[in-house]
Amino acid sequence: MDRYPTYQRGEVGTDCGLLGIYDSAAFRKIVGRKHIKPYGDDVVAATMDQIVGCVRLKYAGKTFELAFLPSGLGDGTFAVYPLECEAKTIGVEVEMLRPGFKVGR
Repeated sequence: MDRYPTYQRGEVGTDCGLLGIYDSAAFRKIVGRKHIKPYGDDVVAATMDQIVGCVRLKYAGKTFELAFLPSGLGDGTFAVYPLECEAKTIGVEVEMLRPGFKVGR
């Protein structure tokens, strides 16, 4: 089974050198509008602490996990591609290097 990126699905932006990845269905179900303020405070606290890895957040007795990853090359906006296998999306790929990027010596 080969995994391959397909078409560009969207973009992701980073302003703190970190990307946050989460399950959007779980976000809507657990965080939703009711807990958006404490969620925002939790995300700001995690980014200020430069946490890398999974963060478990709890709202009204339900947990929600968010993964933080370093963006590598700092801040910016990057293309997002679904990673597909046998016509199913199994992940995402974030392209942080622009086409034609060359490492200087």
